[in-house]
Amino acid sequence: MKIHQPCAIFAPSIFRFFARFSGTLGILALVVTGEGATVVQVDFNDNGDSISAPPVAGDPGGNWNVIPLVNSGSVANLTDFQTGGGSGVSMTLTNFSQSDSPPNGDSVFGWTSTAWVDIEAGADGVQVVEDLSTPGPPSIVFGGLNPGSLYRVEVVAVVPFGQSIDQFDGSSFEVNGSAATRNSNPGFPFDSTDWNLQLATFFQAWMIWDDVVPSSGEITVDLIPSGAGIFEDVTIINAIRLEEFAIPEPSASILLLFGGLMGLSRRIRRRR
Repeated sequence: MKIHQPCAIFAPSIFRFFARFSGTLGILALVVTGEGATVVQVDFNDNGDSISAPPVAGDPGGNWNVIPLVNSGSVANLTDFQTGGGSGVSMTLTNFSQSDSPPNGDSVFGWTSTAWVDIEAGADGVQVVEDLSTPGPPSIVFGGLNPGSLYRVEVVAVVPFGQSIDQFDGSSFEVNGSAATRNSNPGFPFDSTDWNLQLATFFQAWMIWDDVVPSSGEITVDLIPSGAGIFEDVTIINAIRLEEFAIPEPSASILLLFGGLMGLSRRIRRRR
């Protein structure tokens, strides 16, 4: 009499079950993480070119929104980095009295392309000077956002390492009134409430806010100068990335999961 080992009989069925079940969960995961949702990347630079002009030397590659030297103002429809089309997201700069290139020109020595931060986006930026005649810090307000989504906000603020510009260090950055969730480099010893712009270059670090909920369809990034030294009302901004993560309605998620499990159950019954 031939004796079958139990594991030999059941292993293929078990593997098929988990493969199908994992496939069902994979479909749900795609919805939760917001595949194909809006991604906006903004490069603040001092090339002096217009946002409507074609890219020039010194601009990052891809569908970046290149913002030249500007005072307070707005852009109505930022470009989606993934599609190259309009994102429907607006950006408004408030309480900026002026902006200018960082010390030592527009080159941040030592910054390299890493993750989403193109070298041309990280290696130049603008000085943001607080308008002391207006209440509140300089801010960047993104509007037209989906209230049913979460967003990740990433901010690059760096200056040339090794220069005598420590007055810029100690700036604070907030998103919707909160400090950053984390830094891109876990070894970087500063957070967004006391940001060291020089060491951020050395560590290739930037600030990240996870799971940001829009307030009335808006997300506000506050740039708060250190309030000390001869540059007490000045800070730096180089680049920002805004990424949407769509959240399905709870009922839709439950129905999707339930439907997948029911289909899997029918397949198993048919094979018995």
